[in-house]
Amino acid sequence: MTALLSLIVGLFVTMVLLPPLARVAGRLQLVDKPNHRKVHAVPIPRVGGIAIYVGLLVPLLLWAPLERIDHFFLLGGGLIVLFGAIDDRFALKFKWKFAGQAVAVLMVMAAGIHFDVLPFFGLDPVTPWITYPISFLFILGVTNALNLSDGLDGLAGGASLLSLAGIGTLAYLSGGPTIYLGAVALAGAMLGFLRFNTHPAVVFLGDSGSQFLGFSLACMAIILTQDVN
Repeated sequence: MTALLSLIVGLFVTMVLLPPLARVAGRLQLVDKPNHRKVHAVPIPRVGGIAIYVGLLVPLLLWAPLERIDHFFLLGGGLIVLFGAIDDRFALKFKWKFAGQAVAVLMVMAAGIHFDVLPFFGLDPVTPWITYPISFLFILGVTNALNLSDGLDGLAGGASLLSLAGIGTLAYLSGGPTIYLGAVALAGAMLGFLRFNTHPAVVFLGDSGSQFLGFSLACMAIILTQDVN
């Protein structure tokens, strides 16, 4: 029942937030302007990430048994959304975008979101000199992979929805209530966003949304495989 409520609330919050955010996006200059490389002919709001983040945050605060690691995940995700929104507005240079991502990744790693056991290395913990760099590159890589995949209407959102279905199913089967609720709530938020992002899209994820999705999937996958039974 809680999972269903999380999905519904995530969907509802995102769908309610997107229209007003889209209306103010022009004044905030959070829009994707048309040019010779793009198919849309009018500016499209790039505010999907902000609504999706709130759509995940509300159900987790209401029902999830949050621990320290979860709080840092939400803080790191909020930092990713913030830097992504600044990038959507000012088109940051890559080094500043990377710096924001790196701070968020180091924040969640310090809280415990990192690999301890690696495939092909047995079941015993591996030295941090190996696992920490791999964890950093994994989270950073997935964050940017989702960002780069956001080129067609519904593509990044649809791919993330499939990944969340897999993570949520495995979390449910293995007894990870927070990851399960988080995956369900984020899936609900994605469904609410896709209502506005299927072709022809009237709202885009923006860098804030695509980076946050990649960051979330990477962190959830690590927590699921390292800290859940």
